[in-house]
Amino acid sequence: MISSSSHAFERPEDDVFQKFKLHPDAQPQMEAQLRRIEQMQEVANANGWGRRFDEACYWLRKAEESSNYVEKLLSYWICIESLCAKSDNISANWFLTKNNEKETDIYLIREIVGKSIAIARCYQFGWVLRSCINSKNNRWQGISIPTDLAKRAQLEASDGEQLFLSNLISCLGEIDNALPEGILKDQVIDLKEFYDDEKVALTSLRQYLESAQDEIAFIYRMRNKIAHEGNSEHFLLPSLCKLAEGYALSFFNSIQNRVERDGDKELQSILINLVQNYDRIELQLKSEKPLKIFLG
Repeated sequence: MISSSSHAFERPEDDVFQKFKLHPDAQPQMEAQLRRIEQMQEVANANGWGRRFDEACYWLRKAEESSNYVEKLLSYWICIESLCAKSDNISANWFLTKNNEKETDIYLIREIVGKSIAIARCYQFGWVLRSCINSKNNRWQGISIPTDLAKRAQLEASDGEQLFLSNLISCLGEIDNALPEGILKDQVIDLKEFYDDEKVALTSLRQYLESAQDEIAFIYRMRNKIAHEGNSEHFLLPSLCKLAEGYALSFFNSIQNRVERDGDKELQSILINLVQNYDRIELQLKSEKPLKIFLG
């Protein structure tokens, strides 16, 4: 593990279940998330990685509450390390490496987190675009989607209604026809091509992986500059902190989903399955439609 130190919860306020500051409007959603975290902690405790889970929650909370960019970046990075490392008694490689070289800690993080992020970005593309189509700025600019189409695409949903990305994807052609020329229309076309064309989806997936692994390496280099050189004034720190936050939260959520949705309980199995899930999708995209793979 890359300098991830053991932390004792010496103060009552270090309770991992109080790691978020709840805004009154967000409290119901946050309480549901905290219940999920509590259930995940029970699984972690029962399967030998409870300490790592507590560490990750502690460093997430520390990062969220800090106003210091150096402390935030280091805390997010340690959160990732806490979950993405082999046990001390494991020396064998988990994955194939060039010339059968021994896996380094940063190799594992780039492989596991990078591939989980790449898959997450495939789904985020659609959800982010849905938010863009619903943006108030579009209404101010006179851009509107017919009511019936908005309902079928679930662009307009009532409170408590479960949303399905597949409903948006099935309506992209009509949404494209309803939009004027511009960036939003181009993004709708790009999303439609992603789900219609396996070659487009495969190229996008690989580009997501490449950019994720490059960004992880960049965050790691900044972490080293801070830890070893005391460099705390770099002009990229604010943007790298935001990037590290996204990676830490997305990776945490990927592990949570493996526990809840797929029934994985051992951390090693979860981490290996995150990589194998990417590899499986990459292979399937050589012959199957993206819509079936991602939303089938």
